[in-house]
Amino acid sequence: MKPRRKTYLLLTATVDIRGVGHILRADPAERYEDYRWALGRWARCPGFDGIVFAENSGYDVSGLRETAIAGQLGEDALEFLSFDGQDFPRHLGKGFGENLNIEHALANSKLLADDTAVIVRSNGRNYVENIQPFLAVLDGPVDVLCDLQQSLTWADGRVLGGTKAFFRDYACRFGRDVDDSHGHYYEHALARAIHAAMADGLVWSPFPEPPTIAGYSGTSNRPIADRKLKQLGRKAFHRVKVEMLRR
Repeated sequence: MKPRRKTYLLLTATVDIRGVGHILRADPAERYEDYRWALGRWARCPGFDGIVFAENSGYDVSGLRETAIAGQLGEDALEFLSFDGQDFPRHLGKGFGENLNIEHALANSKLLADDTAVIVRSNGRNYVENIQPFLAVLDGPVDVLCDLQQSLTWADGRVLGGTKAFFRDYACRFGRDVDDSHGHYYEHALARAIHAAMADGLVWSPFPEPPTIAGYSGTSNRPIADRKLKQLGRKAFHRVKVEMLRR
């Protein structure tokens, strides 16, 4: 029987955005509390072998450790990385900084040093309430789990699952081309990365269902919440879309 691949949660964070455009939820103290709230939820979530919290504005996040320890994982399965990764042209946008953060985590995390690992990457200020079906898909022969939209040119980057090889060799490589000022967002780069990975023989899977995300949108500074009726509509549409893609 093939051994189960270890699954790690990578939470990316930017407490101090330092003038990156198109972000209304910009107060560092407010964002820090968002991360504390979400981390408390993730720390109690079953199915992960470890959590890596990667912060890229050099902010002191040591105070979040107690929040994480209160969850289900032992202290040796928790890792906090913080570095100053904001030294890039502001016009490139938050997605470019996000990609630098993921690259730094892959290069410096001890937990993610396992080349056979499966990684689930999420915005550290949000929590995915229905994450268990996503973990079930990643337990199979899948290299990348992500939803493609807009004629397959846009990938939902809010939550992303895949092998370390996919993140390192595809997502991060294409992420270096992000330039918000020219309308080439992280979601575009991620879609291109997925297509390139599939062309090379990697296995892609769509989301098993739309993610139910809780938290605040950094762009609009509003709670991320769908009404029940809208959630049912999204799920029905998603089932039809996935069925069409599988034909």
